Amino acid sequence: MKNTFLNITGNSEVSVIGKLFVQNTENYKFKADPVDATKIKNMLISNTHATSEVRVDLTIYDDSNNYLILNNVSIPNGASLSLDSHEVAFDNNLYQMKIQLNAVDSAVTIKITH
Repeated sequence: MKNTFLNITGNSEVSVIGKLFVQNTENYKFKADPVDATKIKNMLISNTHATSEVRVDLTIYDDSNNYLILNNVSIPNGASLSLDSHEVAFDNNLYQMKIQLNAVDSAVTIKITH
């Protein structure tokens, strides 16, 4: 098993897991993201802000659709939210995952076990 860690701050949408393989201009596929999202075992989202809660949107998306997995879910400061594989595993040959936090000073650490 491997772990991937991400520190996310601010309220802009941020890519968490991109496409597994992409094609370059010569039409060769190369591995774009180190996480095979079909093999995610667990995702832990920890609020690292010193005093405030963070509200989280977690979205799976493709070229034309967004699918909200978490919608405005509150994580108190000092707390974590654990998501199991059946909640967050997906095919990242087709889809990608992004996160958005609610405030400019929001901060989380994401641990993906895969």
